[in-house]
Amino acid sequence: MAVPDPEIPSGDLARIADFVRARCGIDLDETKGYLVESRWRHLCREYGGITPLQLMQLAEGGDSELAKLMIEEISTKETSFFRDASPFELLRSGMLRRLLEHATQEQRSLEIWSAACSTGQEVYSLAMTAVEVLTPAECAQIRITGADLSRAALSQATDAIYGDFELSRGVDESRRQRHFVKADKRWRVRDPLRSLVRFEKVNLIDLPPVMTRYDLIFCRNIATYFDISHRGQLFEALARRLRPHGVLVLGATESLIGVTNEFVREREVNTTYYRHR
Repeated sequence: MAVPDPEIPSGDLARIADFVRARCGIDLDETKGYLVESRWRHLCREYGGITPLQLMQLAEGGDSELAKLMIEEISTKETSFFRDASPFELLRSGMLRRLLEHATQEQRSLEIWSAACSTGQEVYSLAMTAVEVLTPAECAQIRITGADLSRAALSQATDAIYGDFELSRGVDESRRQRHFVKADKRWRVRDPLRSLVRFEKVNLIDLPPVMTRYDLIFCRNIATYFDISHRGQLFEALARRLRPHGVLVLGATESLIGVTNEFVREREVNTTYYRHR
C-alpha cells in the first residue's frame, strides 16, 4: 500500500500535537507537520501505509510500546561534537577546575549531567574537554552522565561509534587521533574517555525522584521545543537536581527570563550561564 500524502491535515496535526505534548512536553505548532511526517514515516510504512493520525490512534488504543517509540522518534534532536563551542571554552577557561576544586573540598566527585544528550556527542565533548584541561588524577574525580528518552540514541551513545561525517562536525585531526580508534570504517571513542561517562534513559518531563545532585548541567537546545508550562516544569526539576550554586548551561538562544526564579544569570568568556541560588 502506498504511503499517504505527507501533508498532514491541520485537524489531525492538532490532535497529534496534544498526544506528543502530554507525553514529552514538546510543542508541535502548525508548522511542524513535516517533522511528524519525516520522523514517523517508517512507522507508518511498517503498519501498512497508514496515516500519522491512524498511527497515533493505534498507540492510544493500547499499544504502549508503539507510543514510546513514536515519542522517541519525535524527541530525538540534532547534535554534533562541540556544538556551539562557547560553553566548552567557558569550561576550559577555568570553570571546570573551579567546580572540581569545590567538589574536592567537600570530599566528593564532580557530577556533570548532559540532559537530552541524543547520540552522545555532547557527553564525549565534555569528557574530551575534561581530559584536555585536567590531570588524569583529577579526571578520576569526575562523573559525566548523559540522559535521553530515545533508546536508539542511547544505544549509539553507549557503543561510542561514529562515522567520518559525524566526526567532521566538531572533531579536528588531533582530537581524532587522541580520542578515537578506527573500528572498521568508523571510529570508536577510546576506553579512557568512555570510562568517564555513563548513560541513562530519562523523560525530562517525568523525572524520577532526585538521586544525584549535579554540579553542572548541560540542557541545550531542547527547552525551546517545550510549551511554557512544561518549560517551567523542566527548569524547576533541573533546579532540584543542581547543588547550591551549581551551573546550568542552556542553548545560545534559550533563556530563563519569565520562566523561573531559581537561577541567577551570569556571563563569562562571552557565554551566558545560570547559577542555582
